[in-house]
Order: sequence, then C-alpha cells, then structure tokens
Amino acid sequence: MQDEKPPASADAAAWARWAGDASRRRRWMQALERWSQCIVQFGARPYWLAQRAHALRHLDRLDEAEALFEALALDRPANHVGLEGLAQIAADRGAHEQALALLDKCLATYADGPIRSWNRQRAQALLNLGRIDEAQAVALPLLEDPDANVDDKLLYVRVARQASIGRPDREARRRELARLVSGHLLPELPGIGLQLLSTVASVAETREALRAAERKAFTEDEIEGCMMVLPRVMPRASCGASWERLYVRAREIDAPELELRLLLALERHGEFVARFDALQEALRPAPRFALLRGLRNRLARPRREVFAEEKVFGIGLSRTGTTSLSDALEILGFDSAHWVNPLTYQLLSDTDFFLFGAATDCCVSPEFEKLHYQYPNARFVLTRRPLESWLASFARHHEKHSGTGVLEGLRALFDGPDNPFMFHHAALEYGLYLNAPSLAEAWRQFEARVRHFFADKPGKLLELDVFAGQGWNELCGFLGRPVPSKAFPRLNAAPP
Repeated sequence: MQDEKPPASADAAAWARWAGDASRRRRWMQALERWSQCIVQFGARPYWLAQRAHALRHLDRLDEAEALFEALALDRPANHVGLEGLAQIAADRGAHEQALALLDKCLATYADGPIRSWNRQRAQALLNLGRIDEAQAVALPLLEDPDANVDDKLLYVRVARQASIGRPDREARRRELARLVSGHLLPELPGIGLQLLSTVASVAETREALRAAERKAFTEDEIEGCMMVLPRVMPRASCGASWERLYVRAREIDAPELELRLLLALERHGEFVARFDALQEALRPAPRFALLRGLRNRLARPRREVFAEEKVFGIGLSRTGTTSLSDALEILGFDSAHWVNPLTYQLLSDTDFFLFGAATDCCVSPEFEKLHYQYPNARFVLTRRPLESWLASFARHHEKHSGTGVLEGLRALFDGPDNPFMFHHAALEYGLYLNAPSLAEAWRQFEARVRHFFADKPGKLLELDVFAGQGWNELCGFLGRPVPSKAFPRLNAAPP
C-alpha cells in the first residue's frame, strides 16, 4: 500500500513526490487533495497549481480547472502551463478549433516549451476536426523522429487509420498498422495498444492478443484495456472465464473499483452489494463512486420497486443527439448509460436497463415497446433531426468506425462473423437499418413505429430536436424538473 499520510519532513520535493504519486496512479480525488495540501504548506507554485487543475480536469470539474489555468496564464505569462492547460480544457469540451488556436499560440510564444507534446495535441485536434491530411502532416514527422515515443506511435496509428478510409489499398494499410501496433504499442502500452489493435486487426488476431494480455495484466490500466476490448471480440456468453481471471487479478493488485465493475460484468449482483458495503471507504475517492453507489442502492432494493421507477429512455436513432441527451440526463441527476455500459463496456441490454436510471442510443431504440411494459412509469424521448442531415451524419460516423457508410457495405460487414460486438451488434443493425430498402426508409419506418405506439399514451413521449435549438425547456417541462444553471450539452456538432 502507498503511504496515505503526508511526509513528516518539511521537504517540498518529498511532498511533491507524494502528491505526484496519486496523479501517476490516476487517483484523481486523492491527487486533488494532496496537491492542495502542498500549496497550503509551501505556497502556490505554478507546477503545483497546474497539477491541481489537471486533477480537477480528470474529475470533470472543468469550470474550476479552467479558472485555475486562466489565473496561471494571466499571473505567470512567462510560464506555458496556463495557456497549455486552457488548450486541454477546450479539447475536453470538444471545442477543437479553440484548442488548435491555443496550441498554435503556445508554439508561437514559448520556443523552449514541450514542442513535441503540443504538436501531438495539434494533430489530435485536427483529427477530431476531420482535417485528416493536415493531421497526418503533423503526425508523420513525430513518428519519423529518432526520439519518437509511444505517444507519437499511438497518435500516428489513430491518424493513419482514419486516412486509410475509402482508399483502395485500405486492407494493406490495415495490415501495416496491425504490425506497428503489435510490434511497438502492445509491448510498451498494453491497455491502449490492445484497444487500438481491435480497430485495425481481425477479430481472430485481436482475440489472440487479448489472451496474451490477460495473462500479463498486472496494472489497473492493463486490466482496463482488456475489459474494453473483451466485449468487442467475444460473444457475451463466452466472456465469463475472462471476466473471472480479470476479477481475481483486480483483487490481487488491490483495485477496488475494478473489482466491483468486474462483479457487475459477471452479474454477481449480491456479491457486488456486499463488496461495495465493505469497500466504500476505500472507494470514496474514485471518480465513479457516486455511480457505483447508485447501482448498489438499486440492486439492494426489491425488484418490483426498481421496475416501478420513473426511468428515462432515449429511443432516438444514433446521430440524432443521443449523446447530448445522455449528458443532459446526467446533469438532471439520472445515472445514464449511452450505447455501452460505462463500467463494463458491454452493449446495453436488459440488465443495464434495470441497473441505470436512464439509457440512450441504438441499443435502446428497438426495445421501446418492451420497456414501456416492463417499466410502466418510464418516460421516452425520441431525439430527431432533419432526414438529410441525419443521413450525412450517419454516413460519416460509419465511414469512420466501420469503413463504410452505405447500406450495401454495412450489410457486407455485418453478414460475416468477424465484426465488432459479435451477434448482438449485427442484430441491432439489422433490426434498425439493414432490413429496410434504404436508410431513409429505415428512418421513416422507425419514427412512424414510435409515433403509432405512443399515440394513445399521452405524456409518455417527448420528441426533442437539439439541432433546432431545443433543450432544457422542453426536456425539463416533460420530466417535471427545474431548469439547471448549466448550459444544455450540445455534442457531436449540435448547434447552440
């Protein structure tokens, strides 16, 4: 166990090492407390203030972190940490143009700053903006530098993977990237390397790497990497042995949050409740503590009470503002799951609809009739957008993640056994889109089906168009909740 008490000496360096240990272990609440104690004990040093702000970032307390970075940029203009921190806050918020402008300012102002790191962040911002050629032009020199590190290689693979989409030599490029990931990233960065491998290698290749990674997973990051990839390449019914091995390893390395999440994956719910009660003091600094506590409380109640809850289900198709809705429901106090269970990374299913207070995206969309009868007090939100806008967004999204955004290409992808999330994912795609004569017809059929079902159920359905500027007034009026002071979250290009 790491020393939880501050150093007995008045040595500032020893205190900084003590606080830095919490940051390195990603115990962000603990890191925040420790850096705060350092500042009280020895004064507000720029690096310590920046580390405190980074802890706030990782705890999603972005407004507080931004205020610290702004003060640093204003009070210590000769030090780059304030301006760089503001760029990272902008990226955290999805404001990639702003992040890019701030990074360009860093490069123009601080010749002795961490140039490689800033260029790496610039390439990531360009990638997020869809400016792939520019991102590649920034990333390639980083890779070719003799001092290239694992972060440079990681970035290059991400950029090159996007650059290969739609290219006639895509398969050859995929094999080249798979070799790069297997040869360089997996040995140096097993968790993230495994996740990247699953995006460029076949399911069979990724399974083989996953089995090797499970045997060597001795850190929290390595276990997390295995957890993220496992549901993508193994049928749900076949995951149990792997979950069990990872659970045993989490207990061996004293990782209580991972231990509880793996009990959820194993659906050992009674054991989850008992272990949460035993571990909750150790868990309290964990970023997901509140979410785990909410799930614990739900599992400890009689099931009939949970089925009678006023849950919220976002049943709009993907690319209609479902991410914005999920974040809005979180702000309103619902523990919301979007697309996958955020604790186990499995596609949302009946168990998750029970565990969470809200759920959104295409795993929920085809289930609305059943969910209405299972949860008679639930409300349903149909997020929507104009058809032409949805078709363009759907195509871009699937080109990025699946390599094709047209109906015929998606059918070919999901017809074979070698696809992400196995049968469950294919069943979702066919149920929503692939059996229709066109994507436009799939969209029309789905909206007609929803409206027909809820036509005689007043007060149960809200149609919400966040792309037309709808937000808190409509959602809070529907749910009977006060309008929050925070702005309505508008993600994935939804306008203000």
